[in-house]
Amino acid sequence: MSEGAGGPEADDVWPDGWFEAVLMGIVATTVFLMMAITFVDVAGRYIFSAPIPGGFELIEFLMPLSIFAGLPIITRRRTHIVVSILDRWFRGGLGEFRRLVVDAGSLAVVAFIAERMWSQGDGLAEAQIESGYLEWPVAPAAYAISVLSVVTCVVLVLMLLRDVRTMLARNP
Repeated sequence: MSEGAGGPEADDVWPDGWFEAVLMGIVATTVFLMMAITFVDVAGRYIFSAPIPGGFELIEFLMPLSIFAGLPIITRRRTHIVVSILDRWFRGGLGEFRRLVVDAGSLAVVAFIAERMWSQGDGLAEAQIESGYLEWPVAPAAYAISVLSVVTCVVLVLMLLRDVRTMLARNP
């Protein structure tokens, strides 16, 4: 497994690579399907005056799956978009503490998203809400986002535990 932006110790909070491979497979598949659907839809619309029926809805289902399947990977590698304007003032122990605070805040936000999406899924399932054209139930998409958010929470907890353990080992 390649070394992520989180440093060499980042690998110890991730299964041996199979889990990341599964998530990357989901991301790659969904992105490819979105690309193929868009290409065929546009070609069909302009060449044959026949777009893919429900193509837009298919992309609506695939987009959040690709985003939330990639979130645990991005989180583990610490490859989020960051603003580093204050980094020069947070070095050494203060930088490690800042990372703990940011990770704890991220954990709180992602846990909130997971809980809210599960609740939203319950509401959608109870009301039997379906997509407009394809008439697919929408609740499974909300549940999938919630489960993938929980996976991200697990990654964040493991990262926090590792970082606290590292900090305590340096400063007994």
